[in-house]
Amino acid sequence: MPDVIVPITKARANLSGLVDRAQEEPVFIVRRSSVDAVMLSTTAYENLLDRLEYLSDSLDALTTDGSDAEPFVRESKRELASA
Repeated sequence: MPDVIVPITKARANLSGLVDRAQEEPVFIVRRSSVDAVMLSTTAYENLLDRLEYLSDSLDALTTDGSDAEPFVRESKRELASA
């Protein structure tokens, strides 16, 4: 479970403080008992994008090397696209 969970009403009242906190760790914002958003630092966000790109490129490489991984790669690409 996330370490920092904040109801949306408190998030509105303390946005600046939450932005500061998000520099250290993700901040999960809850609305109606459900996590609706996650606040990340730009560094964390860029790292996630880089990882996704790396994984996507790795899957592409698997399909071009003639391996038997084709079904796995197709399913993984679908999952990445829907994320």
